Amino acid sequence: MLTRRDALKLGAGLAAAAAVPSTLTPAQAAALLDAPLDPGQSPPRRGMDTTDVYDPISFAEGIDGLDMEALTEHQAPEDMALYKQMRAKMLREFPELLHVPADHPWVTLDETALALWCASWMAGVRAGAAYENLRQALVGPRHVCRGCWGVGSIGPREPNHDPDLGGPEVCPDCAGNGTVATPAPRLTIAPG
Repeated sequence: MLTRRDALKLGAGLAAAAAVPSTLTPAQAAALLDAPLDPGQSPPRRGMDTTDVYDPISFAEGIDGLDMEALTEHQAPEDMALYKQMRAKMLREFPELLHVPADHPWVTLDETALALWCASWMAGVRAGAAYENLRQALVGPRHVCRGCWGVGSIGPREPNHDPDLGGPEVCPDCAGNGTVATPAPRLTIAPG
């Protein structure tokens, strides 16, 4: 259980503030400090629950500062399962690791591995977003019809007929417009 005293100890790394005279007795202050930390009094966390995914700034701030446990565990489920199984095996092999302090190399190694995992995933998300933005900029919402190559009509399918001339028949692919809508991207997950 996290107490207010624990929360203050965690925040002790901040610059020392000027002492404020207390209106509480030392016993009252100690009792309040040892009371459970009320999660309702914690500052709101940034995350997907407070992020407007339709606003690019809100989305970027939310995804970058997100505690993504629910997301990170499903990024590469087989790898995460293997990581957790190997971690559990290590803890069974060396049970003393269950009780090491927070500054122990085992804890730092574990935190660093998960931080690297999340940073790599975010780098992939950023790269994917950049690739998709580039693709959309290059392709655009419409493209030249491949049925008539922009002419809007097609002529007879004869070996000597030049498709650039078009013909009497309206192109069935573009209905005579010469352009068609670019299909929306489809995301697929490669089999693992």
